[in-house]
Amino acid sequence: MKQVLHQKNDFPVHLGVNISCVTPEETTRSGHKYAMTSLANSHTQYPLVIHEAQENSEGAQWRTKYPQYNATNLDKHGVLDVSGQQFIFCAQNHPVIDLLKQNKEMLNADITEQPLIDGEWYKITKQVFQTCCQTLRNKVLSKVTTRDLNNFSVQINRIGRDDWSTNVSSHDEIMSQIPTSVLFGGDEQAITQEVTGILKKVCTYSALLEIAYDIHA
Repeated sequence: MKQVLHQKNDFPVHLGVNISCVTPEETTRSGHKYAMTSLANSHTQYPLVIHEAQENSEGAQWRTKYPQYNATNLDKHGVLDVSGQQFIFCAQNHPVIDLLKQNKEMLNADITEQPLIDGEWYKITKQVFQTCCQTLRNKVLSKVTTRDLNNFSVQINRIGRDDWSTNVSSHDEIMSQIPTSVLFGGDEQAITQEVTGILKKVCTYSALLEIAYDIHA
């Protein structure tokens, strides 16, 4: 589960916030999607849940039975590659071994009838092993929800816009920051100076994000 405990936006514009490990599900009228949004000049101090895992039964079973395996390391962890040969040695507790056991009638072969090498490894052809790995990725691991926190990043944008400052029109929310006397004074140069000053102002956005996750070891 991921939730924002509080967020503060000093920008004079509404912000759309994207987080690398959170699927953007909040959609604006313009069609832009964000993990969450933040109103201009606001300080929100109530918790907001932005992601909660809803894993299916297959995904939960996989995490329980094979916590050390994922789509990335499936063909590496618990595997001894033999250079220049058409076979590999696969650990007896590898998911591929269970897949072969479960489909022995279809394959007309029983992996358990083969001798264990050093009491731990089964000898399997590379083609069979790669086919099994791809089957597991497509049928099972594609349903296992994972979030990569190694490259965690947060990006903010003006809501509904692909840029920050071009084409500022009379209806732009930035215009609400201009003093009324200037805005309705009819002096275009004064208005432009005010807009430029707003765009050059140093603003900050901050948020406290809480992440709860399981570690399988």
